[in-house]
Amino acid sequence: MRQLEIEHDNLRWALRRALNDGAAPLALRLCAALWRFWESHSYLSEGYDWCLRALALPDDAPTLRAGTLLGAGRLAYCRNDIAAARTHIAAVVAFARAAGDQDRLATALTYLGHVALIGDREEAQQLYAESLAIGQASGDRRSEALNLSGLGNVAIRREDYAAARPLLVAALDRAEETGMHGEAAFVLRCLGRVAFAHGELAQAQEYYERCIARWHELGNRREVAIFQTELGHLALAQGRHVAAAQLLPRSLAMLRDLAIAQRFPYCLEGLATLALARSQPRRALRLAAVAAALRSRHGTTMPEIEGVHVMRAIAEARAALGEVASATAWSSGLDLALDDALAEALT
Repeated sequence: MRQLEIEHDNLRWALRRALNDGAAPLALRLCAALWRFWESHSYLSEGYDWCLRALALPDDAPTLRAGTLLGAGRLAYCRNDIAAARTHIAAVVAFARAAGDQDRLATALTYLGHVALIGDREEAQQLYAESLAIGQASGDRRSEALNLSGLGNVAIRREDYAAARPLLVAALDRAEETGMHGEAAFVLRCLGRVAFAHGELAQAQEYYERCIARWHELGNRREVAIFQTELGHLALAQGRHVAAAQLLPRSLAMLRDLAIAQRFPYCLEGLATLALARSQPRRALRLAAVAAALRSRHGTTMPEIEGVHVMRAIAEARAALGEVASATAWSSGLDLALDDALAEALT
């Protein structure tokens, strides 16, 4: 990945040349080879644009097209364009079924499971289970790691943490065995959430810190920003307010710089909780109001585990200010422009 970063300008030139020449097979081959780099190094919009431009060329290379469609689906997913992600990845599933390409089918089903998990846990479970069965039949330990992890995440979304833990332990074992460093980092994060839910806060901290260290090693700033926020929420639950005051603003600044807007509410909720801990109830309600408005806009809900702490902080802030002052603070937060809200949160 580091070498690809060094050669990125040359690869851009090659892609531009292929697109200008109408060389669809070459453009598709480059996109299919590069989308994982674009994902891990946070070139989400640029990579997605390259994929769409390559897919717009007339071609007679369905296998190469499927590879680029898969990449477009993953990049759209990471950009929170869920409808586009589903469209692209579902096309790969259809192609792989028709072609009898079991390896590609298993991969596409897993990624479609990630998309489905956002709104339909039952569909996600079915997709992961089908992909897992394909991987087990072929002895593909990497596929097993991805789908055991997915099933563990489904169990977390159901708050069935007892079921989640053995699935995630098995996923981590396979990810470590096969050198899937990114997947191992993700599973460590999920194990951290299970420990957090069980009140095993020291164990959760260890998992989260190992997760973030892996993403640092892989040079993935996007995942570092996201999971530092989770560690910040955990620090609040542990009463480590100094640590939270370092982690949460750093995460928010990174999220802003990387334009990962769907994660702003989660970070702002942590900063609201921190504000209350510092006896700043008005600031707490203003930041919580911004987060609520963003969640309404993005159609997301507060995570179950951290949500308990955030809602308690909001209730305590309202009690501290009284009904009228609380309503005024909340309304003033709703009126903040996003850039102003982020600037306030970072001061």
